[in-house]
Amino acid sequence: LILSGMALGAMTTQGIMLHIVAFFIEKGIDKSFAAVTISIIALCGSFGKIFWGYLADFVKPIKLYFFACIIILISFFIIQFLNINLFITILFSVLFGLGYGSFAPIFTTLAF
Repeated sequence: LILSGMALGAMTTQGIMLHIVAFFIEKGIDKSFAAVTISIIALCGSFGKIFWGYLADFVKPIKLYFFACIIILISFFIIQFLNINLFITILFSVLFGLGYGSFAPIFTTLAF
């Protein structure tokens, strides 16, 4: 079950990372700003790794994983159902990055 969760989580997040720039360009966002969204995701993901790793010392990892998945799900709904503009791209990038950053520190604690 852990392997399935890790595989599905990786496929989902990496698939989004692969196509998000093209998606934003198709929705009318400037090419250079669409490319910057990957950097925002990476920065927020780095912060998320520290944040979620710190929280994992105090809260059960399964609860943290649940909340991180909810954050990623919210970011998916944001780009799916709202009009895409610069604010929405930044909001998506921050939320997705924070949720994405949870996978590295939480998956290892869930395995044990």
